[in-house]
This record gives sequence, structure tokens and C-alpha cells, in this order.
Amino acid sequence: MDSTPTKQHVETEFKFRVPANFELPSFPQSLGTWTTEATRNMDAIYWDTTDATLLRWGITMRTRSGGGDDGWHLKIPTRPREQPKGASVRTELHRDPTSATPPIEFLEMLSTVLQGSDVLPIARVRTERNPQALTGPSGQIVELVDDRVTLTRNEVIVDQFREIEIELTSELGLDAGTAQRFAAAIITTIAIFTSVLMQEARSAALPAALLTIELIALTMIARWKGGSDAPEDEAAAQAVEEPRLLAG
Repeated sequence: MDSTPTKQHVETEFKFRVPANFELPSFPQSLGTWTTEATRNMDAIYWDTTDATLLRWGITMRTRSGGGDDGWHLKIPTRPREQPKGASVRTELHRDPTSATPPIEFLEMLSTVLQGSDVLPIARVRTERNPQALTGPSGQIVELVDDRVTLTRNEVIVDQFREIEIELTSELGLDAGTAQRFAAAIITTIAIFTSVLMQEARSAALPAALLTIELIALTMIARWKGGSDAPEDEAAAQAVEEPRLLAG
């Protein structure tokens, strides 16, 4: 049996799809010091049943390289007492890449969900990640990443998209109110920029571009306000957004 220790942390993040030509704005320095980090080229293989049992429960299991945390990752939805409004909160478990198949420990944890079903590689996700870190007096507060994602199945590209992800650094022990204020400031800045794009699209009479931007704005607002607390609703929503979920 593999004796490699399992690492664990809680991941709190916000994700937004944006157009390929979206320009990431400059964020207020009043929040802290923003630094740009080196680009990461990540390559991940996702494992699930043939009917996507794990994805339908909001769970992802993958092996990934290139992100600074090479190895096996298992992400399971978590419901903390205090949760920033609109955020996705999941417990992430990590094991070093010592095997070509999922760790026995992960499969045992998922046995109730899998009900004896086998798991196999279902998708490959390649991501070009451009990260920025927000640092305050106590250390890193937020990591903001700009991802260019390519999703393939059976060596065929099935989706390509760009995504902005805001992850709160849990190690600082931020309370939900403080964390939400940081996220709100960042999201508001993006929303303002999106509204400018909408005005430009109207002026140029670009109905297709306007529709795309409006959908992005509505998605941001809906996610920020938060959705239903019912687990089945959350799982259903994540299953519908499968490519976005896989990229996380």
C-alpha cells in the first residue's frame, strides 16, 4: 500500500467565464500588494465513471502536472459555517504522483458515491495559467488567475474557454465577512469593466457581442448573490457546467 502522506486544505474560490479578448483591469492597491507570478502550463487527466457520477455530485478527481502541486487531487464540496456569498468551497486532498491509477485512499472515500462503479480517465484539461497574488500584512490573501483552458476527450477538442478564478487563501483563517469584502472589491472591479464593454458594444451596434457580455454580467451577479442551498441543486448546476468545473 502507498505510504505517501495525504495533504488537505479547504479551497474557497469564485470563477467567471470571460471572452477571449477580455482585458483584466488593474485592481486597487489599497487592498494590499499585487504581484504577477510566472505563467504555469498545466496538464491534467480527470477520472470518473462512464456516466460522470463524481461530476454530478460536484466532486473532481484528477492527476495534474505543471501547477506546482503535481500529483493526485480530490476535491469534495464542503459547507462551512461561514461561507463567502457566491463562493465555491471544497476540501482538496493531495497525494504525490506515485501511481498511474487513483490512490486506494481516494477510492475508499468515494465508495458510497461510486457504489462499486469503476473509474477511468474521462477527459484531459490543458491550462495556461497567468497568476497574480494579493499580499497583505499577514501574508497572501488572494490568488487571482487568468486561465486559457482546452478540454479534450479521446484526443478531440470539445471546449476551449477563458476563465478568471479568484481563490481566497484559507491558511490565514479569514472570517467570511473579511474574505467577502476582499472578493467583493475584486468582483466589483471586473463588473465595472464589463459594464464599459456593454456600453461600447451598444455604441458599435454589435448585438452578438452585447448578448455575450450581458450573459457574463448576469452570471457574475447570480453567482455573487448565491443560489439554492439544496445539495441536489448545487450538484445539478455543477454537472451542467461540466467543462468549467473540470478546469478547477
